[in-house]
Parts: sequence; C-alpha cells; structure tokens
Amino acid sequence: MRRAPLLLILLLASCGNLFTTAAAGVNDRTIEEDRFVRELDFLLADPRFAQQIPQGEEGRAQRQELARQYLTFLIHQTFVDAYAEGHDIEIDEGEIDRLLQQQVTQLGGQAEFDRLLRRSDTDEGDVRRLLERQVIRQRVAEAVVEERLGEDELRARYEERLLEFSEVTVAHILVSSEREAKRIAERATPGNFASLARRFSEDAASAQSGGELGVQRAADLVEPFARAALRIPVGEIGGPVETQFGFHVIRVIDRETQSFDEVRESLLEESRGQVFTEWLLGRVEAADIRVNPRYGAFDERTGTVIARRRSSPAPAPSVQIEP
Repeated sequence: MRRAPLLLILLLASCGNLFTTAAAGVNDRTIEEDRFVRELDFLLADPRFAQQIPQGEEGRAQRQELARQYLTFLIHQTFVDAYAEGHDIEIDEGEIDRLLQQQVTQLGGQAEFDRLLRRSDTDEGDVRRLLERQVIRQRVAEAVVEERLGEDELRARYEERLLEFSEVTVAHILVSSEREAKRIAERATPGNFASLARRFSEDAASAQSGGELGVQRAADLVEPFARAALRIPVGEIGGPVETQFGFHVIRVIDRETQSFDEVRESLLEESRGQVFTEWLLGRVEAADIRVNPRYGAFDERTGTVIARRRSSPAPAPSVQIEP
C-alpha cells in the first residue's frame, strides 16, 4: 500500500475516518478522487513549478488553493468533454505523442520524467489524459467560438471598439461657455483656427501651438471628444462638443483607422477567451455541481471551488461517502 501524499494528508486533516469515492460530481458525471489526487501530485511534483512554492504554512495554503483550482478545472472539463462527445470532436493520437515527448524533454529527459511518475504514483496514461484534456479544450473552444461569434457579431465588436483602432491628428479650442463655443465655431476656418485658439482657448498647454494636440490614439481621448474626432470629416471643423472640461471646437487634421479586415484575426483571438468563458459559465449555472467538503465548496457566483470557512457549518456530503 502506497504512503498517502502529504497534500492529501493535509486536505483530509479535518475529515476523521471517512473515505470518499469522488472529489466532485457534476450532473451525472463523477470526478474520481484517486485520479484527481494522482494528477495533482504529478503537477505539483514538476520542479519548474514546485520550486515556486514556499515551505511551511504559506506553502501548505498554496497547495490547498492549487488543489481547488485544479478541481475547478476538472469540473469545467466535464462540460468540455460532454460537448466534444456530442459533436464528435476527436483528437489525433500523434499530436498527443508529440506533446508527451515535449513534456519529457522539458522535464529533463526520460529518466527524470520516470522519476516524477514514481514519486506521484502516476503512470504515462495519466499524463496522456492531462494532455488530451488540454487539446480537447482547445478544439471545443474553437468550435464554440465558431458557433457563437459569427461575422455580424465580430463586426459589431469592431464597431464598439473603433476608438482603439483609430489615430487622429486634431486641434481644439476649449472654452467654458457653449454660447462662446458656438460663436467661435461659426467664425473658425482651417486658415484662422490657430489664431483663434491662441486668442480664446482656455487650454493653456495647446493654445500656444494653435490648439494642436498632435497625433492621438482615439481611445486615449475623453470619449465625447474622441467620437466627434471620428465623425468630423478630415480637414473640417466641428462642434461644439461638451466634455467634463468644457466646450470644444474641434479641427480634424488627419485620421487613420485600421479596417475590419486588418484587425479581424486579432479581434477574433481576443474575443475567443471571452466567448468560451461565457459559454462555460452558462453550463456551470445550469448544472448540479457537488464538491466534496474536504476540498472546499462550489461558489456559483464565480464558478470556482473555494475554501470553506471554518466558522461555517460543514455542508452535507455531496458525494458518496463510506465509513
């Protein structure tokens, strides 16, 4: 009989002589405790990771938190696996072979890899399952995003974030009265704008340079001003525009905006994580999720396993428990 890992001893400290058969249950699926502990021991035994964990009480608390994080990952993975099964998403064993060899190399070679397996009472099959989960998660994320983030939605996100993709060269005249701003706007032309700015603008920093603010990323400007700078035709004057600073008469000298096609791939990549997370949290909210009290409690607000407060009464066992 193998000696119980230190992490497991710490997690079982307050549970008496109970033996539990599962770390968590999600709907009709069970996360087996034995496999959960073996995989967690393997991950924590990785020297690239283990050396970052301090000794003593702080290290013990970090290990317990990492156990909760990994159990959260496995709970989420049940939804990923269910989707993959329902949509016939399969993985290439050759890809897992390559990832496994990369893992062996990164850990310092076959001998070191085998030592870590023995230390955590893990076998190569357990490691392959860890890698398979990563690949399946990526494939499911791609499929979910393709379903949910169509071209129209992607273009809508582009329009919402247009300020981030635009640079403007502008000048302005700032005054405190809307009436005065209107009066200046009626008089202003590209030819006299600089002299009007030097005479009337209350923005001392730009007045002496004819109101010019130089090249600005639109997203860095106060929003009403930025939106106007995108709306006013290049070479023309518009306003007044009210902001918290006062009323602006704006001259747009130049403007460059990246097209949708230019930013489509980066926008898709940025949106992928958000879309997948929203999908995953939707599955979590609709599911019956039960966490073994020895590992913590499931927080429905965040969709994560959190520590149980010592002052709180222990929740009723949510998985099968035998004496």
